Formats: sequence, structure tokens, C-alpha cells
Amino acid sequence: MQKFKSGRFIQEIANECEPNKNIIFAYLASFVASGQIKVTDFIFAEHFEELKSIIQKYNFEDLSDLKHQLDDKFSYGELRLVLEVLKN
Repeated sequence: MQKFKSGRFIQEIANECEPNKNIIFAYLASFVASGQIKVTDFIFAEHFEELKSIIQKYNFEDLSDLKHQLDDKFSYGELRLVLEVLKN
């Protein structure tokens, strides 16, 4: 969390820590869920609103199922972040 708060980009943190970008998104999603970080710190507001609208129209069992139903425009990380917001 400290690395992100210091203004570092996700890819920079991933390069240092060696996990992939989606693992970092998963970690940061917990802070989005708790309200410590805004989802728009990671995703442009317009992109967030578009994805939020799309997700609400789909029936899915889990993140992988949703990802397979959508095109490659959205990453697993983006989906995870928006799902966290929609849970609350």
C-alpha cells in the first residue's frame, strides 16, 4: 500500500515485487472495498462507469466466467476492482 500511496505505477511495483499486475490489483481491491482508495485512482471514471454498467447486465459465477463473457477490452484487474465497488 505504501508503494502505491507514494505515487508509484502498478507496473513499477510489479517489476520490483515480481508478481504479475493482476495480483497487485487483487491486493489493492481490498483497499477499494474498504474505501481507503478510490477505484478511479486506477481506472478513468468514464471507463469505470462503462464497465459498471456492463457488469450489471451479465450473469456470471465468478471473475473468470465474467472475463470470458467480455471482450479483451477489460483486464482481470479492472473487473476485480469494479466488482469490489459493486459489492458495497
